[in-house]
Amino acid sequence: MISSSILLSIIFLLYITHQTIFCLAKNNVTSDCVPSERKALLRFKASLSDPSNRLSSWTTNDDCCSWAGVECDDATGHVIELHLRNRGTVINNIFGIIEFEDMMLRGNMIDSSLFELKYLSDLDLSFNDFKGSSIPASLGSMKQLQHLNLSRAGFSGTVPRQLGNLSSLRTLDLGCYNITGMLPKWLSSFMNLTDLDLSNNHIEGPMPELASNLSRLYLSDNMINGSIPDSLCQMRSLEELDLSKNQLSGKLPDCWGNFPSLYGARLSSNQFSGPIPNSLTSLNGLVGLNLSHNHLGGRIPRKIGDMQSLESLDLSGNNLSGTIPESLSQLTFLSHLNLSNNNLSGKIPTGPQLQTLNNPSIYDGNPRLCGDPLQKKCHIPNETPPNVENDAKDDDDGDRADKIYLCAFIISGVATGFWGYFGVLVFKRSWRLALFRHMDAVIGRMLGL
Repeated sequence: MISSSILLSIIFLLYITHQTIFCLAKNNVTSDCVPSERKALLRFKASLSDPSNRLSSWTTNDDCCSWAGVECDDATGHVIELHLRNRGTVINNIFGIIEFEDMMLRGNMIDSSLFELKYLSDLDLSFNDFKGSSIPASLGSMKQLQHLNLSRAGFSGTVPRQLGNLSSLRTLDLGCYNITGMLPKWLSSFMNLTDLDLSNNHIEGPMPELASNLSRLYLSDNMINGSIPDSLCQMRSLEELDLSKNQLSGKLPDCWGNFPSLYGARLSSNQFSGPIPNSLTSLNGLVGLNLSHNHLGGRIPRKIGDMQSLESLDLSGNNLSGTIPESLSQLTFLSHLNLSNNNLSGKIPTGPQLQTLNNPSIYDGNPRLCGDPLQKKCHIPNETPPNVENDAKDDDDGDRADKIYLCAFIISGVATGFWGYFGVLVFKRSWRLALFRHMDAVIGRMLGL
């Protein structure tokens, strides 16, 4: 007969097994997509041309949560993510020639059916072709959006002001969008925004104040002018900054110590002037720095060797002068260097890592530089050996002392003789009369008297 203890153990094990199976089954249960959202997606598909059949899984009979590029909320079944980025692949054909497999979706515009996905938080339509259409203002009604990527998708025109309603955005990528006009001022109110990419457009005008939470800011290849706004110094989470190929001017901000996480800074091909701020050298984690093709002057900061993580440094095409700091040789990870077309002078520093950068062109346009890897050798005047120099110095010191003693002796002798003779004439009347008679006789002979 089974004892009560064994029976209790069996019951306990059965209970644990039941609960485990129940939990697993519960976790595996997901809701089907909402029927109205499935219909909206099918209408959106119908508005597109899909020559590569990327959307072949989008059919009326299947759960839309299982479709390619579609992600749903497990609990509610609402569509929350739509990833339709063109991920065309590189393939080899039968002749061994590399080709690009086009998987681009094409459409005349974003169909209004997309705006029925009210719970959508991620939308990525990048690298497709919407044939120069503009972003519809209705996109601003999708207030749940946190990530929006429409880069390189063939859109053009101005950014609709209605996008200013998307206050939940964390990332906004409208790069290569053919945007015209000025940067929207409402960007400064996006306090959740961490990633902003508006590069490769036709944006003009001054750079507005931007949200302080940005960690990645890409505004390159535009026509932005004026100076960098003070708000940049408040972006203490900044990791990447690209303002290259614009028309920005004025001095570089001197608040680089505010960006401890910054690892990439590209401000090349602008009109910045003034010196390179010393605060730049506090960026120990900076990997790449490009300040080329500006109007920067003064010297390269002496402590540039403190930037221990630096792998790429481009200061070419400026008006920098003076010598190259010796501390540059301390950058042990430096693999790319360009100091050409400045006014640098003196001997090029040497060091284990600098010796590997032996292409003379990185120093071109600095006629007063010398030393390896240039063919121009540095002229070092002949130096007197230390012991000879010291002996000569001692001899010079001795001669100088002798001359001083001689002059003092002569002066004291003359003074003594003069005052001795003059004193005798004053106190000895007979000598004084004899001197005057002698002088009268001499003067009489000279005058013929």
